[in-house]
Amino acid sequence: MLTASEAAATAVDRPFAPPLECVVDLPPPPSVNVTRRVNGAGQRKLQKWKHQAGMAVMVAGGLRRLTKMPGRFEATIILDEQQNRLDLDNAAKCLIDYAKKLGLILDDAPKFMRRVTIEWGDAPHGARLILRSVI
Repeated sequence: MLTASEAAATAVDRPFAPPLECVVDLPPPPSVNVTRRVNGAGQRKLQKWKHQAGMAVMVAGGLRRLTKMPGRFEATIILDEQQNRLDLDNAAKCLIDYAKKLGLILDDAPKFMRRVTIEWGDAPHGARLILRSVI
C-alpha cells in the first residue's frame, strides 16, 4: 500500500505509464458568440447549459468517475453534427471552461493546455470532451 506522498508522486511522475484520460459526454454547448452578447440572453443560455451539463455528469456517475488531469493536457472535442448548429470553433471555450469549473483541469492557460482538436463525429449527447494528460 502506498503512502499519501508516494501516491501523489505516482500520479504526477508517470514516465512509463499511459496518459491519463477523461471522457465527458455533455449536451451541445452554446456558441461563444451567443454567450458574449451584452443583452443578458446569452448568459441565461449559458446558465441553462451549465445546469444541463451538470445533470449529464451526475447521470453518468458523477465527478468521482472522472479522471482529473494533474498538469499539462490536450483536449479533443467531438460534436455531433445532427445536434449542433454552431461553428466548430465556437464550441471550445464553453467546454474547456466547464472542465475547469469541474476541477478536471487546473487551468486552460498555455502552461497547461497544450493542444485542442475539434471535429464532427459521434457524440451521444451532442458533445464529447476527451482530456488526455501530456508529459
